[in-house]
Amino acid sequence: MVKYKIHSGFGLLENVGIVKFWFINGVPFTFDELEDINLTVDDIPEDQAANISYDMDAMYRYSSYLIEEGCHPILFCIDEMIENYQDIPL
Repeated sequence: MVKYKIHSGFGLLENVGIVKFWFINGVPFTFDELEDINLTVDDIPEDQAANISYDMDAMYRYSSYLIEEGCHPILFCIDEMIENYQDIPL
């Protein structure tokens, strides 16, 4: 059985700013806006920076892909396929 892994990292979301992205095997599936709107890229610890930038269209396409494949971890019960299911944002 294939095991997927969830991880997160900070990056830039166009027209929003710095956000925390959530990934399943490297594919972004959601993000959290940060409370500190004055945060800059330089404020993010290097080990937590995803060094990425997306726009809302890209997030929509990635999310749509995961939905089509039945692998979107927020929408489908795939906990047995995810190595670290406890790390999925609720």
